[in-house]
Amino acid sequence: MISRTRTRSDWCAILLMLATAGCLNAQETGDSSRDELHQQVRVAMTAGDYPSAVNALEDLVGMDSDNVDYHFTLGNARFMNGQMTEAVASYDRAIELQPDLRPQCWQRGLALYYAKQFDLGQQQFETHQTYNRNDVENAVWHMLCVAKQVGVEQAREQLIPITGDRRVPMAEIYGLFAGTGTVEDVTQAAAAVGEVDVRYRRHMYYANLYVGLYYDMTGDSEQSLAAMKRAVELNPIEPGQLMGSVADVHLLLRAGEKDGK
Repeated sequence: MISRTRTRSDWCAILLMLATAGCLNAQETGDSSRDELHQQVRVAMTAGDYPSAVNALEDLVGMDSDNVDYHFTLGNARFMNGQMTEAVASYDRAIELQPDLRPQCWQRGLALYYAKQFDLGQQQFETHQTYNRNDVENAVWHMLCVAKQVGVEQAREQLIPITGDRRVPMAEIYGLFAGTGTVEDVTQAAAAVGEVDVRYRRHMYYANLYVGLYYDMTGDSEQSLAAMKRAVELNPIEPGQLMGSVADVHLLLRAGEKDGK
């Protein structure tokens, strides 16, 4: 069962739990078909084959419709497959089964943003703030949802105050969205460790991801897409982790909007 004490990174590990020991271990029950589906999910997630992961997880949900982990992980797989409305439905079902999951479920907020349910996304990030009070990313996604409703300037007035998020380059990202910093501040902070440092690509991925979101918010689609493409090129995060999929998903969805899909 999903615990209240899981951190942001812990949630990503759920994607790989489905074929391992624990509450989802089908071998303990002798259910070979379920075990095979767990293995399919694990292989598909680690390969970035999200359509196959979705299919296997939908089968698992069909076998056990009250399993919170199945619904939550299906929500993640649907998000990474670009199925935002369906992802929201999966997260909602997980929360229905386990209400104390709601404050933790920042993933639902991202899905609501891309599903263009900005008022509900705003509410989700406000709720998450009660669970995680020192997260620049939560404040930024909250602002993104508010900006879609009332514009950038009014959204900036509602930017959630955050201090002490020491992750690089989160302080500079916060300054960019607050209007007190620049894109150059973000990229310079991210690159400061130098290209030979193992942290470089991760820092630069997040820098370009949030610069892309900033430009998307301010209406500069060309700059936004360019930053997202740089994020994809630099991304060091292994497949199966939701934040590592955001730039790819953003490009996929924006291309669909451009094509009128």
